[in-house]
Amino acid sequence: MNERVEDTIARSNLYGLLAFGFGYPETDQHAQIVEGAFQLDVVRCITQCMPTEGIDIDTIADGLRDVGSRLDAFEAEYLNSFHTNMPTPSASLYESDYVKGSDKPTILLELKAFYKNFGLTVAENSRELEDSLTGELEFMHFLAAKEAQSLTEELNVEPYVLAQDDFLSRHLAAWIPEFRKDVAKKSIITFYRTLAEITELLVGYEAERLSHVRSSHPTTCH
Repeated sequence: MNERVEDTIARSNLYGLLAFGFGYPETDQHAQIVEGAFQLDVVRCITQCMPTEGIDIDTIADGLRDVGSRLDAFEAEYLNSFHTNMPTPSASLYESDYVKGSDKPTILLELKAFYKNFGLTVAENSRELEDSLTGELEFMHFLAAKEAQSLTEELNVEPYVLAQDDFLSRHLAAWIPEFRKDVAKKSIITFYRTLAEITELLVGYEAERLSHVRSSHPTTCH
């Protein structure tokens, strides 16, 4: 397996891990965090797919341990951080709460079109909307996984590379910096502040990297 494939797989996995971390706390998720498996996987992916100069890996690793031993307490911190708005306003996990100058229906329609173009939809029984952070991260996880598959099978990667560039610039890169600031102010648990920081680092790095790919290869991304 060549280095580009390994980097792409690590990037795909990192998007998936971030979506997993921001999901509603459940027993298996909490156990993986407490036991250290989640932390190890995140750090491994970061060091594989991103330059680590200027990134304090030790601080990130420590922050990903901060969930406590009780699932009910972790669940309460999740709700306080993102949903209850009590005793102070919570941070939002939805793009439409951060992007100014665009209404929620327009954002949702554009996201539906993105997902539909690759044969994806939000499950009807899901409580999430198209502009949820977990949904957008999972979409990037999917696109990077398809890029890795295409590289391995020596197929055209251009649709997946360009889609990642387009999706980042139109969506994640447009609101994640504000989201990270919001979480830093409103979440008292280091775990979520650290996840938000990693998300901002990944989105910023990828947006810049992919813009260079597009400008260097305006007609192809083979």
